[in-house]
Amino acid sequence: MQDDIRMDEGLTLQQWQKRFPGGKVPLEQAISVLRQLTAALHKVHFERPCHRDIIPSTVLVRAHSDGSTTFEVPDLGAVAESHGELGARRYLAPEQWWGGRQNTATDQYGLAVLFVELVTGKVPFAAAFETDDESVMRNAVCNHPLELPEDCPRREVLLRALSKDPRSRFHSCSSFLGALVEPAAMRSEEKEAIPQHEHRHPQPQFRRPRRKIPVVPVALGVVLVGGFVFWGVRAGWFEHLGESREQQIAKRMAAVRKAQAEAAEVEAKVRAERLTAIRAEIERQKAVADQALKDLQTFLETSGTAALMVKRDTVRQTSHKVTEDLAALEGADAADLNQERALAALRMHSTAYGNVSKDIPAESEVAQAYKALAVEAGRLDELSGKFTEKHPEVVAQRKALHVALQRFNLAVDGGLKRVQATRAARKDRLTELREKSVSVASELAGLEREFQVVALKQSVLERTRERESDRLAELRRKEFEIQFGSETASTNRTESVTTK
Repeated sequence: MQDDIRMDEGLTLQQWQKRFPGGKVPLEQAISVLRQLTAALHKVHFERPCHRDIIPSTVLVRAHSDGSTTFEVPDLGAVAESHGELGARRYLAPEQWWGGRQNTATDQYGLAVLFVELVTGKVPFAAAFETDDESVMRNAVCNHPLELPEDCPRREVLLRALSKDPRSRFHSCSSFLGALVEPAAMRSEEKEAIPQHEHRHPQPQFRRPRRKIPVVPVALGVVLVGGFVFWGVRAGWFEHLGESREQQIAKRMAAVRKAQAEAAEVEAKVRAERLTAIRAEIERQKAVADQALKDLQTFLETSGTAALMVKRDTVRQTSHKVTEDLAALEGADAADLNQERALAALRMHSTAYGNVSKDIPAESEVAQAYKALAVEAGRLDELSGKFTEKHPEVVAQRKALHVALQRFNLAVDGGLKRVQATRAARKDRLTELREKSVSVASELAGLEREFQVVALKQSVLERTRERESDRLAELRRKEFEIQFGSETASTNRTESVTTK
């Protein structure tokens, strides 16, 4: 399961749960998930009363290079309000349904629902949520008694965390987590009433007859008391009885200074041992941080994203140029195709020139020949209106029209051959550009995939370097506190005692 998570980082908790048979996560792993989420919520609760967005679809699962897996609570500023979605309503506490006050107990209820779903594969009141009816769901959560399977782990702990009344739940999410880890901790948290002491009536006093004092025990007591006094005198216990108050204060101050000196010596020894240990840990962490930085630098120098970005941009420019050239060439070929079809129709006398004139360039030989033909035809019509068909000018104009028609037909034949030759010559170039376009697109797609993989690996290395650097900074902060913080505290204590 851990190997699968390493292969595709960035899963949600909902996707990660589906990797287990029936969606049931083992108890230890479910507790581990809750432990990390509780720690994250503990930080959130310093800033606001509750998070209100702990649902499997927003919790991210991260796998690290050291084999560990973390579960991250979404950022409050980056996650949109999702309580209107049906999936998010499964984790709302009763006070959220009825609009009551929300606090850390609300997040505790959501954590408990999430834990039930992890270990059983279903959320509480699953049948009500399947109806998609908001009134049915609200009634079930707020009024129906909670029923959990008999084989549900930590059933008693969950029943308390899922109480309808927030005041009946655990004092905090940490207490809830502690009860999950050790169910016996739940009993110690419950306060038992302190029994009141019974009033005792005074017992009647009976007068006893006087007894004779035994001589031997009294004598033995006198001897013991005398020996104790003698021993006290030898030990100096009674020396202060004859001393003045100033002498007694001076002796006490001397004893205090001696005790302080001894305490300072012990404290210095302990501090030296702690400094030695923390400095050794700093050296080890520094080596780890340096190695993480070296790994990142090596990766950036050999296979970082910078070189891939340059190569990707170059290929993108090439693809754009090839696309433009191909579009221009295909447009020209389409125009020539239309012209070829128009000239072929004119050659076959299957259409009039006016129907295909839009596909024939105005500056072409065919267009110029047609204009000359139209002029001659116009002149013939004009002469035919004035003279008879056998009039010399009409006969001459008819011959001129015939010559113009022959020139037009020759122009059509020549233009058709030229267009066909041009298209044949362009065919190879079109094929070449189309193949190049496919090749460049494939190369660009490969570079995009490679860039994503490299960027992901670079991100992992950068986060590793930041994490190790933060650990090193934390160790150095502890070293400073051990080295200078204790001396300051000791000086303050000495000044306080001296003032008194």
